[in-house]
Amino acid sequence: MDLLQIIRKSKNFKSFVNKKKIKIVLISNISVHIFKNFIEYELKKSQINSEVKIANFDNLVQESENFKNYDVVILFFELLNFYHNVNNKKKKLSSNTLNRFQQDLKLCFKILKNTPLVLLNKFSDKIINEFRIIEKQKKIESKINKLIEKLASKNFHFLETSLILEKVGIKNSIDKNNFIKTRTLYSTKFMHEYAKLIKPSIMSLCGKQKKAIILDCDNTLWGGILGEDKKKIHIGSHSTKGKIFYEIQKILKDLKKRGLILCICSKNNFKEVENLFKKNKMPLSFKDFTIKKINWNNKVDNIKDISKELNIGYESLLFIDDSAFEIGLIKKYLNKVDCFKVSENFKDYLLNIKILSNSFYFGSLTKEDELRSKSYEHEKKRSLAKKKHSNIDDYIKSLNIKVFYDQGKKISISRASQLCQRTNQFNLTTKRYDEKQIKKMSKDRKFFISTISVKDDYGEYGITGLAIVKLNYQSKSAEIDTFLMSCRIIGRGIEKTFMNWIIKKIKKKNFYNLRSYYKKTEKNILVKNFYEQNNFKIISNLKIQKNYQLKL
Repeated sequence: MDLLQIIRKSKNFKSFVNKKKIKIVLISNISVHIFKNFIEYELKKSQINSEVKIANFDNLVQESENFKNYDVVILFFELLNFYHNVNNKKKKLSSNTLNRFQQDLKLCFKILKNTPLVLLNKFSDKIINEFRIIEKQKKIESKINKLIEKLASKNFHFLETSLILEKVGIKNSIDKNNFIKTRTLYSTKFMHEYAKLIKPSIMSLCGKQKKAIILDCDNTLWGGILGEDKKKIHIGSHSTKGKIFYEIQKILKDLKKRGLILCICSKNNFKEVENLFKKNKMPLSFKDFTIKKINWNNKVDNIKDISKELNIGYESLLFIDDSAFEIGLIKKYLNKVDCFKVSENFKDYLLNIKILSNSFYFGSLTKEDELRSKSYEHEKKRSLAKKKHSNIDDYIKSLNIKVFYDQGKKISISRASQLCQRTNQFNLTTKRYDEKQIKKMSKDRKFFISTISVKDDYGEYGITGLAIVKLNYQSKSAEIDTFLMSCRIIGRGIEKTFMNWIIKKIKKKNFYNLRSYYKKTEKNILVKNFYEQNNFKIISNLKIQKNYQLKL
């Protein structure tokens, strides 16, 4: 898609996006003005309104300071630009230039340590090699990459742009003459792929991250079709195709470790798939898949069931399949599910999986991320136990639920922020706080901040609830700024227990008035009457917001 098509299509989205804009800035030492159109277009496709600013040219430290309060800072620097005369093939990068850039990077990283999200391209020699510059200082890009990995804080995410160069092709990605004349290095094809690469990271920041990957089996997890006579299954070092699928499984395994749920949705015989996992040494085991819909049913129905069992929306799912027919069905009947078609060339499939993996931003890895797959196994056991009880109260009592509270400096900052970013359904105000903001509030006496962790006889739920209350000591009045809980623990009475605990704590501080509000979103209709159910009185009822008060 060319630039004019992107601009025309972007205009059509204006009436569909939210009014609130996420602020993004590109800081670069090459011309990146056209990138703005592609980034805004890709985000608008997912109902995210953005304002992309282009910082002043080649001024890393000062522009980092100027834009440190933006939501997203993209650092797009090229080593090529440090060679002032790229036509001189023997031109050497001076040690002074290199040292100055490294010092600028150190300052930049300090300045941006509290920015919600910083995206930084890893440095590659592919472009320098294409310009045929003879560089005696070998592996400069490797040296700088080691430096940035060492300096980066949790809010930094590194992008492998070399993967895009490989996908698009170096000749189709850059324009040498254009770079020499205008410092515009990249083609619109590259720009569009780059916008797609950064999109999932920005979506995560907006609470729209992917939570589960649903995979077909044949020619998706391994090469070949299981059960067909004279067809060999390829997985492992015995063939080129086998090595490719082995690498793909390793990437998927890593994504699972980082918190994504893996599921199977495949038209096969269940026992045959289970036996294949048992008999072959693969990075993924059968147990790595939380839900396994291995049957001959319609995949649309299977994915609906997976969404229901996981209790997550279609927009949080990614479906991977080699069949254009199956992909087409999901796109038609479940259009909120993102689909990934396996390439006919398996080498391209591996490359695209690498790009997919690099596009995900997880921030800090928490204990809950590691427990996520297990927690769904525990939930299955709870569902079986539920069937043994004639009423819900007896079932809840049988779980032997225990709730633990942390407050102030004792809370897990990373998990509290993660809950803010990810929780949509049981979230009264849907405020998105990053780790810096949570940490600041946890130390400020004007805020009462608390998290809950829950466990029962079947296992741990982990930290699953967060409350933030603003305290006004002069008026002896408090306001619930944030009250949210993971949907995994809803319906067990824990939400009421947590709210009663909050009320008790605020009352103990000798506050007489507790205010709160519910702000309506597309996804939090579940809690629209929560405060009424907890004895709060409505003091005003607006179109998208209800304000409440409770006399203590």
